[in-house]
Parts: sequence; structure tokens; C-alpha cells
Amino acid sequence: EPRFTFDSFRVGPANEVAAAAARTMVSAASPPFNPVFFYGDYGVGKTHLMHAVCSAVQQNMPGRKALYLTAEEFLSGFVTAMKERDTIKFKETVRSVDYLLIDDVHFIAGKPKTEDEFLHTIAALIAENKQVVLASHKPPQDLPMSDNRLRSLLIGGLSCPLSKPDLDLRRQILDCKIAQAKCHYPALD
Repeated sequence: EPRFTFDSFRVGPANEVAAAAARTMVSAASPPFNPVFFYGDYGVGKTHLMHAVCSAVQQNMPGRKALYLTAEEFLSGFVTAMKERDTIKFKETVRSVDYLLIDDVHFIAGKPKTEDEFLHTIAALIAENKQVVLASHKPPQDLPMSDNRLRSLLIGGLSCPLSKPDLDLRRQILDCKIAQAKCHYPALD
């Protein structure tokens, strides 16, 4: 999503740890922490931050590749690959990147085969010194994972909470959205 960049992400007490972690990830030569896990209610900026990471990688890191997927896309791709008996292509797609970002990972919880592939994908990327970024509406320790190895891997990374913005941050976000809208509709008052 091209609108979701670091420039359009407003930082305040509700999200400053997550914003700092995201900026650190894209400025470091190798992953400073892995995996990074953003969590918080819907609408607090998790997806925005993930897209901002992808955008920064594309703009500032030639030769590096970032892949953003929702958990549903990961799940659907894996199920399709299993049905077609061609999981190698799927694995190559998700494991050939420098940054793998998966949103809404709570949709993977409780699906043992997908959890297993997810675990092996994350572990393979971390072993190759690639950055893994995950997001959910719950912290990793609260996800109903059936695989304790996966739970342990997720808990062992950097967990970054995002909470509801205070009044000042909400005003900053609104001002940013108005400025973006004026770019498309100059007569907007």
C-alpha cells in the first residue's frame, strides 16, 4: 500500500516502541532482533508499519526483497501447494526474501500443518539472517498455537505493543490524512 510509509506514520506513546523497532530493522545491515512481533487491537497501525518496512526496503535497499502477506494468503498458498503436490515452489517464494512480513498470524493458530510450515519457514529465514516481521491482534504468548516450538520461537523475538492513540496522536493522524486527501483533491477545505 503506497500510502503506508514511515513519513505518513504518526508516532506517539501508543506506538513508539513498534515504530522504533521498524525503523531500526530497515537501517540495520542484519536483523537486530528476530522475529519482530507487532500486536494490538485492529486499527492501531500494525499493517501500516509493515507496509512502511516494505516501502523502505524497496526504496533504500536495492537488491533486497521484501514480501508482505496476510496469514490468509500464506495459508491459502500453502494449501494450494499441498493440493498440487508442489510445496517446493511455495517454499521458494516465501523463503527467498530478505524480509518476510506476515499480518494477522492469529489465523494460522490451531492449524497444525500450516503451523508446522510456518515454523519451518520462520526458522529457515532466521537461520539465513533474514528479517521476519509478524503482526496479530494478540501478543504471541496468547495465541492458541498447537505447536509449542512455534510458540517458543514467537515469544523469543521482540514483541512490540501498539495501543489506541491518545487525543494528540489521533489529531496528528487526522492532519496527515487531510494532507494526503488534499493532494488528490486540491479544493478540499
